[in-house]
Amino acid sequence: MIMKGQAMRQDRVRSTAWFALMALTLAAAGMAGCDGDDDDAVADVVLRIFDDSPEPGGNDVGYAVAIDAAGRIVAAGSADIAGNGADIAVWRFNPDGSRDTTFNAGGATPGIFTHHNAAGGSGNDRASAVAVDGQGRILVAGVSFNGANDDMVLMRLTPAGTLDTADFNSALVEPGGPGFVIRNNSGGDGATDIVLGSGGIIYLSGYTGSGGMDLAVWAYQENGTRDVAWDTDGLAVVDASGFLDYGSSIAFDKSGRIVVAGITASGAAAGTRDIAIWRFLSTGSLDPAFGTGGLVTIVDPAGGAAAEDRAWGVAIDGKGRVLVTGSSYLPGGVDRVMVVVRHTNESSGPGFTQVPLTEIVVLPSLGTTGQPPLEGWSIAVDGQERIVVAGEAGSMGGTQLAVVRLNGDGTLDGSFAGGGVFVDSRGLGSGDRGFGLAIDGNGRPVVVGESSNGTDLDLGLWRIP
Repeated sequence: MIMKGQAMRQDRVRSTAWFALMALTLAAAGMAGCDGDDDDAVADVVLRIFDDSPEPGGNDVGYAVAIDAAGRIVAAGSADIAGNGADIAVWRFNPDGSRDTTFNAGGATPGIFTHHNAAGGSGNDRASAVAVDGQGRILVAGVSFNGANDDMVLMRLTPAGTLDTADFNSALVEPGGPGFVIRNNSGGDGATDIVLGSGGIIYLSGYTGSGGMDLAVWAYQENGTRDVAWDTDGLAVVDASGFLDYGSSIAFDKSGRIVVAGITASGAAAGTRDIAIWRFLSTGSLDPAFGTGGLVTIVDPAGGAAAEDRAWGVAIDGKGRVLVTGSSYLPGGVDRVMVVVRHTNESSGPGFTQVPLTEIVVLPSLGTTGQPPLEGWSIAVDGQERIVVAGEAGSMGGTQLAVVRLNGDGTLDGSFAGGGVFVDSRGLGSGDRGFGLAIDGNGRPVVVGESSNGTDLDLGLWRIP
């Protein structure tokens, strides 16, 4: 299973587009870092750390975040509960970062909902995606172990923080139980991201398969039954490479078409892997007008030939252009750097290296540390069309939360964190990572991830002004 935080390698698939590179050296850009007590507001940056796993070595990690209509922060991920291994976990916080104790108020720990053993395998479960619908209900998707491999799991919680057993899969039309569905298509399935469409349709990106891995996009009706208008059975599977195709993130473009970013490969496991963007028609078929047969492949955006490139996050800007973030190797294949790629057909400014169809920004160093940003995990476009990326910086021995904000032309936004880059490491151990990103009603990035306490991982929640 490939999920956030795991490395990959795969073979190259080249598209018809040309690709180029511009390296932005950020050593002189300045760094906003914070040292101080956990669970404090330091230099107007709010950091909250939560440890809900009681046993030593138990980890709490947030992989996705959303903001509800009341400004409350909803995070989804996993928590190691004694005797259970990792459980699906959903937290809700007030806008100031404090626990919302009205959420799952009757649970063992108000403010957090956990669920174990959705697929019946008594193994590790994890939520990788979260969304809040127009009624305040919370959709959560990820994986659950079935005893042999993983199933995709999708569940819905009421606004009060309990399983929606009355209205979601209540008649058990789909495998699973009241309030949740599971699905296993081919020897190992998992959802990575979620987006809500018109009419209450729920779309999920992810993967399916065992030896090889294929891109999977699921569609479900509002009541939890599969949407058979989507590729006839509610599941579109794409095997573009013959080896590995993986969907990391999903979004709607301005025309209502599904766009998925991820990774593709075309050879043996020892080969290279490249950034992939797929676009689908409303029927669940790939859009032949996009790229080559519905696929745009971005090869070596940072110049590290025959190396591993990957995309973890996707967003659509106000002009309908597709933005992805992830990582790529610099020439020499040793140093991995954060990249932002925009798929476009027009010139848009000095920050991007621009060639037909694709623009690229490479971020080779952060602040004064001289250490490369290892990954961009999530991307968003704020109300002023600025591009925000959350991820991690540092070395493999110790990582830091990294948040970058770019202007629409790809240059660093100097009004953000004193130079466009925010780096923070207040964990007590090897470091912090930011996986999920949302923009709140005041335009502030809200990031969820993990923070080391020296023994295990705690949930980290940041808000950057």
